Parts: sequence; structure tokens; C-alpha cells
Amino acid sequence: MCACRTSDPTPEEPPPPQRLRTNSAKASGATWELDAQADAAELALTELVATVVRHVPGRGCTVLILCRPAGLRVEVSDGCPAPPLAARVPGPLEEGGRGLLLVEAVTDRWGTHPNSTGKTVWFECDARRPVTG
Repeated sequence: MCACRTSDPTPEEPPPPQRLRTNSAKASGATWELDAQADAAELALTELVATVVRHVPGRGCTVLILCRPAGLRVEVSDGCPAPPLAARVPGPLEEGGRGLLLVEAVTDRWGTHPNSTGKTVWFECDARRPVTG
């Protein structure tokens, strides 16, 4: 199993959050030969981190990207114990509420569990086998 951990930036030199998220997910996918999953992981990770920025006091989180034989697993942990709201179809004029729908649509499974300081939201993208024939 391989892992790539991204922690909170230091106050002296915070990296641009968008570049950090996309580079971590894409680099992990390319390094572990999971290119097919990299785009889905990038979108889902971007949505989860955007949720932290919008809803979690302090806006801090830890991202863990794991390569497993079955595919890619990404975990986003934050200091807010409240679970995310269930994925739902928002009204056509609502500005938000689609993040978990996107995560659900582009990943094979996702979920959440409490941890000692808040919660972890995770998703998995299964490795795809080439179709022959």
C-alpha cells in the first residue's frame, strides 16, 4: 500500500489550495498507474475540500491518498464532528448542495466516520481492468 499525506499548510507559506489538491490526486494516480481514476479522484477531492472551506470553522483538514490493490482511496479529515448532510437533489435555483451528489456520481463508494478530533469523509475509486476481446 502506498500513501500520500497532505497536511494543513504552515501559516508562513500556505500553498495554493487548488493546485495542492489537484496535483496530489493526479500525481498519486499517475505514480500508481491509476490514470483512469485520477480525474474522478480530483473532482471528488476538490468537492470535499471545498466543503471544508465552506462549512468547517478554521477551514483546516488533512488529506490522505491511499493506493490499494483494488484502486484509490482518499480520506479528508477535519475538526468538525457534524456529519455531512446526505446527498440530495437541490432545487434548480439553489447555489449549493451538489458536492456530495458529484462525489457519489464519480466514485465507486463514499462514506464518513467520526474520529478523535472530528470526522473523516472518504471515497474509493476502483481500479478498472482493460477490456479485451
